[in-house]
Amino acid sequence: MPRTFLQILPMIAAAVLMLGAAPALSQARIVGEVAEVRGAATAARPGARSRTLEPKGEVYFRDTLRTTGEARLVAEFDDGTKLTLGDSASVVIDSFVYDPSRSLGQLAARVAGGAFLFVGGRIEDQARASVRLRTPLATLGIRGTTVWGGPIDGAYGVLVLSGRVDVRTARGTVTLLEGQGTTLRPRRAPEPVVVWGADKVRRAIASVAFVR
Repeated sequence: MPRTFLQILPMIAAAVLMLGAAPALSQARIVGEVAEVRGAATAARPGARSRTLEPKGEVYFRDTLRTTGEARLVAEFDDGTKLTLGDSASVVIDSFVYDPSRSLGQLAARVAGGAFLFVGGRIEDQARASVRLRTPLATLGIRGTTVWGGPIDGAYGVLVLSGRVDVRTARGTVTLLEGQGTTLRPRRAPEPVVVWGADKVRRAIASVAFVR
């Protein structure tokens, strides 16, 4: 029995919506690229399929970057900021704005698991710069910084290799300068700031290092 126009109207509307959504996904904003990768690493943004990451591959706004097993990944943003992920790590790119003409820079990301190394780029040179990383246990406010974070010695550690980081939790805040670290545990304030020993620093860096 032939369908009336009113019966097929919902199907036409659905098709139009699908056609309209496709360009939006294909035109997602690129915020950087894969600088280096070893092992299995993937990325996916809302509404798009997961894709395997390879050198020179695009990194998009709202991407979730993941490493599997003992993989390593370095994502380089348009301003030169580099974010390295260790094994079994995950990070979501929540915000990226780099506009030197307006002295504006903003980067926000959520580290869901694993170890990371953040090396700040030109975005931190802007007068109106805001760089924040959310880790499982704290929010890091970053300025002119190279900072490591991740699981270590049965807890979550944050180590500043250069610059300054404010480590904020619901229970308190500490400020780290070069060579200083803190330890984070669930439902506790950050532990007192200390200078990490050479062995602990070595183990932290090894968790994100590329072994040839």
